[in-house]
Amino acid sequence: MLNVESIKPHMPVVCSQGGQFAVVDHTEGANSIKLAKDKTGQHHFIPISWVTRVDEHVHIDRPGAEAMKQWTTEPTRQTHQDPSWWNDSHSSAWERTKEALRRDWEQTKADVSDGGHELKQGVGDTVRQAAGKEAIPPGNVPNPGGAATWETHAPALRYGYGARHHYAKEQWNDELEGRLRKDWDSSGTGSSWERVKAAVRRGWDSVKHVVD
Repeated sequence: MLNVESIKPHMPVVCSQGGQFAVVDHTEGANSIKLAKDKTGQHHFIPISWVTRVDEHVHIDRPGAEAMKQWTTEPTRQTHQDPSWWNDSHSSAWERTKEALRRDWEQTKADVSDGGHELKQGVGDTVRQAAGKEAIPPGNVPNPGGAATWETHAPALRYGYGARHHYAKEQWNDELEGRLRKDWDSSGTGSSWERVKAAVRRGWDSVKHVVD
């Protein structure tokens, strides 16, 4: 799981071929990295969705030459188009459920790092909250929330959640994954399938627990 807060000013930005092509100025909101000025004195922005990992460098998922063709001079705006099978019922179901899933996501973050809050949120809590059988506590009350990574990964969770409703009679397999990947790649999010696959599957499985 990428921790956006680990991206710091002055860190080198390294392309998929291993070469440095830029330096971080700072992160801009939840979606963009502002790069230090280039030789012409121009700042550029790249999407955080390009980042594959962060150590002493910020690593991205594409060659430097491609990144420099695609970077922008304005912060990245996250826009995407829902797949053709998405409808109002999927949106309604997601709106009813996303807070329970956000809490489950934040609980996992708390379990594996110091960045989250202990929500005392178990699978049973998530299932009951998602099904409307248990009230969702206020944001900072145990079973509390808030995380930068939720905003980053919520579109993929939402997609997997809606896909489970649409393909309710199907099992997750290579053929289904191929269809989901094709639709995701057409959605214009800018995030590669390999990067979001785990979150999509998590969204899918969260509904499976509720509807089975």
